Amino acid sequence: MSFAAHALYLWPEYKEGLRSGETGFATAFAHEVGRFYPFAPFLGGQAVTDPTWQGRHVPAGGLVLLEVYGQNHDERLWKDPYAFRPERFLDPPPGRDELIPGAEGTRAPDTAAPARPWRWASWRRSPSAWRPWPTGSHRRT
Repeated sequence: MSFAAHALYLWPEYKEGLRSGETGFATAFAHEVGRFYPFAPFLGGQAVTDPTWQGRHVPAGGLVLLEVYGQNHDERLWKDPYAFRPERFLDPPPGRDELIPGAEGTRAPDTAAPARPWRWASWRRSPSAWRPWPTGSHRRT
């Protein structure tokens, strides 16, 4: 949630779109927050089979890493990747494999990201309360 608050602090023009209650814009905003502010710098896993990817063999049990930040800011995949633009996800909405699951992308039904639905829905309820915390404080002003 802090990444969305940071985005709204830097780009307050998006507050009105969230206040409108239009779910399409709220979803696009959530996707862009997940793309612009990846939840982790990279993800790791272990190959279950012996896959070949882009001509490279990965033995079963081998470590596989995905650089999330690089994927989300690659100019070959995203137009103007260092600009925060939720409207990039309005038309058309992202496909199943366009965003990394967990980074607010569309996911397969058997994957888990339980916090996502309530997190974005709760932001739409009180956008006027979003403002940065004072330096050195743990309480909202």
